[in-house]
Amino acid sequence: MFWSSVGGPRCVCLLRCLSSRRLAKPERPLQTSRLLSVPASPNHPVRRWALEVGPFSSVRAQLACSISVHPLDPHTFPGADRAVVTVHGAQEPGPEDLSVRYDDQSKELLICAQQGGSGLSIDLAAPINSNLFITARGEARVHVSKMECDTCRVHTEEGDCVLQSVKGHQIEVRSAGGHFTGVGTIHGNVDVSLRGDGSVDARKLQGARMSVSTERGAIKVKAIYAESSRVSSSSGRIHLGHVHGEASVENVSGASVVDGSNGFLKICSAGGDVDVYVGDGGAADIQTQEGERCVCARPGLAGSWRGAARGGGASRPRGCSAENRRETSPKPDHGSGVFERRICGGPLGQRPEPQRLRQAEDAELAREPQAGASPVTPGAWSPDRSQLRLDFLSNICGVKHVWVEGKRG
Repeated sequence: MFWSSVGGPRCVCLLRCLSSRRLAKPERPLQTSRLLSVPASPNHPVRRWALEVGPFSSVRAQLACSISVHPLDPHTFPGADRAVVTVHGAQEPGPEDLSVRYDDQSKELLICAQQGGSGLSIDLAAPINSNLFITARGEARVHVSKMECDTCRVHTEEGDCVLQSVKGHQIEVRSAGGHFTGVGTIHGNVDVSLRGDGSVDARKLQGARMSVSTERGAIKVKAIYAESSRVSSSSGRIHLGHVHGEASVENVSGASVVDGSNGFLKICSAGGDVDVYVGDGGAADIQTQEGERCVCARPGLAGSWRGAARGGGASRPRGCSAENRRETSPKPDHGSGVFERRICGGPLGQRPEPQRLRQAEDAELAREPQAGASPVTPGAWSPDRSQLRLDFLSNICGVKHVWVEGKRG
């Protein structure tokens, strides 16, 4: 006789030779192990649940396998009152390895998977506004797409997390070694914290508050629209595209690059390179001890920058051409000092306001400089220049603090 499991196209053939008295001994021994071990496709569903859930419910998952979460099909489930859990794998897990149930009292869909082998994975179709609380162990990965919820909280160990076009009030991602990828626009107050070599690669973050941090992993975000943002790393490279609103960038030894800032930008770097472009209405407060520095401001902006000559480091022009004016500062003759420079747009040949040298109030400076010890070479430029560069060249012993504030003149 033949039977097939519900989960997949596995077929077992049992052969019996019957007689009136006893079973006939087969001429060749049956290879039952081969017949019983026909594997299913790793992507084939082996079990499925369709549970009735209440409105504004939550999903709480403790998993040792990967999971993918997406909204219900509104045409198939117009009432959005179902949660469909589909298990994929080579073999069906036992009840001790996987449990799925809905708690009416707490309005939570509880998923617990103790087994992570045999290519096991879970696909969850839930109401679009379901809150998500997902914890993945080992190398289990989490993929959430197109959900709109108040809270989306994902914690992984070594597995990666992918959020695709997710909208929420609070979005939190934690990982001990996995990577985070943001596809499309992530709406909400985003809080991403990765340890180890975990890196961040996101297209667009939009919300009131943003916080992104890594240890050694790189951070790359093409656009941030937020009232306040904080991006930090110990040694990973930070590359931000367009930043809108108040932003703070902290990096111990990695490079920090900001392609464009239209708000207040503060950068603190101990030893990494800094490359910043300040746009219309932007302001920048840059503190650095070592590494190369390049600060660019658009023409027609009025503002100032100041720095403390201290320590080592050099600067480089970032694709500097003859059309760009360069501000240089020679090495101070007497100790370290703080210098300030005003930059403003004007007619061709008009010089900026005279530079002023101020004594350092910072206790870190060993002694106060003499008057004129750290002059800044004045230069003239016209408003038709493509951009104004403030390049701190190798003849200065280092810049600890730079201030750039821009506004339309």
